[in-house]
Amino acid sequence: MHRDSIAVTATHQDEQALAAMIAHAFADLPPSRYLVPEDDQRKTVLARTFELDLQDARESGGPIRTLAGHEAVAVWAYHSGLPEPEPELDARLKKAAGAAAPRFAAFYTALDTRRRELLGDRAHWHLWILAVAPEHQGQGYASLLVRDQLARIDPIGEPTYLEAATKELCEVYRHLGFQNTGDPITLDDGCTRMYPMLHEPTHF
Repeated sequence: MHRDSIAVTATHQDEQALAAMIAHAFADLPPSRYLVPEDDQRKTVLARTFELDLQDARESGGPIRTLAGHEAVAVWAYHSGLPEPEPELDARLKKAAGAAAPRFAAFYTALDTRRRELLGDRAHWHLWILAVAPEHQGQGYASLLVRDQLARIDPIGEPTYLEAATKELCEVYRHLGFQNTGDPITLDDGCTRMYPMLHEPTHF
């Protein structure tokens, strides 16, 4: 990592490049293989759906934090603890994911249901996406982006939640102050799992 690397807020102009980077970084993860089983279609479909995620995050206030060269990105969402509408399979997702849209809908529903079960009416932050371009992994960019936002969240006294895609990634997040919470989320194929984790504020 370059010593002068600093986190910046992504704009609409960054979304397509960031979506493609996330798709490249996530292509071989088990949840991505669940969502798009076809190897030759996976990155294309993922890039289209991640672009929707980035658009939604930007419109809701995100924030989306990245670096000038798009080496990494962290996509955040805030949940007030008030009742929320159930996730829907909207027309944009159907167009972006095509035949894979029902799998994306099942995935989003499973994750959202568990988050609500674990957090209830607690106001909290959700680290929805954390991705580092494969050629830049292991250089500290993920830690930089997460710590950058936690420095803003911890003084408020609100927890941060995420779902890790593998057991190995759980260990990475533990180094950033997250702990496993509850049982793994098992998707409807019976074998793909996500691992809920929670960071409680350390100073507030």
